[in-house]
Amino acid sequence: RGSLEDIWYTKRGKKQSNAHGAVFPENLVRTIIDNFSSEGEIVYDPFMGTGTTAVVAQKMNRKFLPFIKG
Repeated sequence: RGSLEDIWYTKRGKKQSNAHGAVFPENLVRTIIDNFSSEGEIVYDPFMGTGTTAVVAQKMNRKFLPFIKG
């Protein structure tokens, strides 16, 4: 698997709405998915805020398992 430096530099994500103020930048999610998964693998986001992880996973040919509140 990948390895990353201790400090990452990335631009902030754009706020999509007032409903959710903590939006992950797509390039941050892309870096993590790229370094720690391969195409076709499953990416799981237990917090599923605005769905940025799901969107990026799909763009990168990964499967996505959303958190389902039971």
